[in-house]
Amino acid sequence: MAIVTAVFCCVGALAITGSLYHIDKDLLGWWLCERQVKSGGLNGHPEKLPNVCYSWWVLSRLIMIDRVQWIHKEKLVKFILDCQDKEKGGISDRPDDVVDVFHSYFGVADYQLVAVACLSLAAKVEKTQVPLLLDFQVCDIALLNTQCGGIKICD
Repeated sequence: MAIVTAVFCCVGALAITGSLYHIDKDLLGWWLCERQVKSGGLNGHPEKLPNVCYSWWVLSRLIMIDRVQWIHKEKLVKFILDCQDKEKGGISDRPDDVVDVFHSYFGVADYQLVAVACLSLAAKVEKTQVPLLLDFQVCDIALLNTQCGGIKICD
């Protein structure tokens, strides 16, 4: 198991119990932000390759500790979109790998988390221009449920 999944569980438990004050949010935020690699993707621990699913584990905790503004969101979105099979649909763990339902789910969830984070940050600084969630569309629910082919990028 990657370290970030354990962090996900621990920080989530602290948040549920109202005990986030027990952690150094800056130190944890720094460590989580260090998971972002040059490609824009996030890894599970140092020296590990980036993976779409790690984006969920890391990004959701950064939002929870109010440090999501510390990562390069545009590069993360590009990484997620690069993991997409633009012909058949679906999202893989990394660019040019085979798509699967697990990573397709996390890829769309990650993308939505980025949009929510941007919207939240925009509201804090009173900006009116925020990213849209129209880059993904579900083309065929039945196909999505059976084979990772139902998520495609809109042109």
